[in-house]
Amino acid sequence: MTTDDRQSVEALAQSLSIDLVGFASTSDLERRLDERHRPSTLSEEARTLLVLGKRTLRGVLWAKHLPSKQLAGRRSLRALEFAAERIALGLERRGALALPVSPASLDFAKRTPGDVLPAGQGSPLLREGAVLAGLGTLGLNRMVLTPDYGPRVFFAGVLTSAEIEPGTGLDGELCLGLEECGTPRRSGRGRRPWARACSWPGS
Repeated sequence: MTTDDRQSVEALAQSLSIDLVGFASTSDLERRLDERHRPSTLSEEARTLLVLGKRTLRGVLWAKHLPSKQLAGRRSLRALEFAAERIALGLERRGALALPVSPASLDFAKRTPGDVLPAGQGSPLLREGAVLAGLGTLGLNRMVLTPDYGPRVFFAGVLTSAEIEPGTGLDGELCLGLEECGTPRRSGRGRRPWARACSWPGS
């Protein structure tokens, strides 16, 4: 795939109200992920993972009405599903194979709490892909922190056989760490790493 093709994918995603677009190599993901989260469990033909990010509106974060927050999340996930399908169709029209990856793409027979948390942001495959693509870095609770939107982002993706130049990770970490930050707080009953709620000021 040429640079022009890559730019056309980015332009299509932006036209579909997607806020973040990144590209990660599946070979890099294979080396970094546990076996059950690797892209090869979904497709052995894929060479690239396109990562799509949709931010949460700031007004939703301030809303006091819980159903309004829940419905906002559903709208974001639906928009991501639609965008992933449109982009996959575009890639296949150019001769590549393409498989949309749902924000909730999970193996329900083998899942653990860490697969669906934190906050339904996306599967380990999508979160790790976002980091490799340079969209953000992992926080203490394994959420992806992004420079512009903090952790308030949902992810979906598209696995494709097209060879697309991957992005590069960000320099440094956006998460300051528990001692320096001082804002993460416990939530829920357990004492798991993903039970920390991030109050990153950038969001």
